[in-house]
Amino acid sequence: MAIAGETAAVEEIWDSSQFASKPHLLKVARESASRFFQLIEARENWELPVSKHWEVRDLAAHMVDVIEDI
Repeated sequence: MAIAGETAAVEEIWDSSQFASKPHLLKVARESASRFFQLIEARENWELPVSKHWEVRDLAAHMVDVIEDI
């Protein structure tokens, strides 16, 4: 997960619709979730920008809203 001003590295291309990609998909999901929780758990990160109009706290609130609908 990148903070505003950072760039993400381009990695290999894989087909998420294929069952053979499941291990890679789960790895990416776990790593992303871990970075997300590290980001939102630290009080000093709460007001960091993640985009032009959003801060970490906005992203956290958005994710809670999205997950509540699942």
